[in-house]
Amino acid sequence: YIKKSREADNKSKDCFGNEAVSSKVKGMKMSWESIMSRICVRDILASTDIKETSFSQNSVDDIMCHAVTLMTSKLLRIYAFNRYVSGRDPDVAQLEPYLVGTKDTLPLDFRNFPELHGDISAIQKEVVGNPMYDPAGMLVALASLGATKQQADQMTAKLQNAEPLMAPDLRVKAMKEAYAGRGQAS
Repeated sequence: YIKKSREADNKSKDCFGNEAVSSKVKGMKMSWESIMSRICVRDILASTDIKETSFSQNSVDDIMCHAVTLMTSKLLRIYAFNRYVSGRDPDVAQLEPYLVGTKDTLPLDFRNFPELHGDISAIQKEVVGNPMYDPAGMLVALASLGATKQQADQMTAKLQNAEPLMAPDLRVKAMKEAYAGRGQAS
């Protein structure tokens, strides 16, 4: 996936290149690293032999490869969990079009992600006290997978007590920060 992205970028007259993540993004005032989620950086450091002191020296493509691998692994765990909960084993044949693409689609195209099965509304209602629609449930699942143990424990306690995960003003602040590309709100 990253290789194909690099090939496409190299063909462009507006090529961004494969600089160190500490370098400024072509045509912008910020570095690649400065626009990365702190959680993503934390997860990359935790799952690789890259040290915090040398992170900035890594190329954009290398860091992107780690980030895409981490995100894809989270999605695959959600898929596997869904299959097991619905009484089935994960099916590699269903994952192949998503992971390697088809003649008409690139790898990791969301349209090739296998369907999640089963009615999870009863579980959602039990967990949060009211129905949670798929996008919200997916966001909670992804947040849980990216959380520290302490954060996950706090989320679990709030969900078990049917409490909101964030106060309304903090939700608004977090969404504004995310839309502005500034990562998490405090």
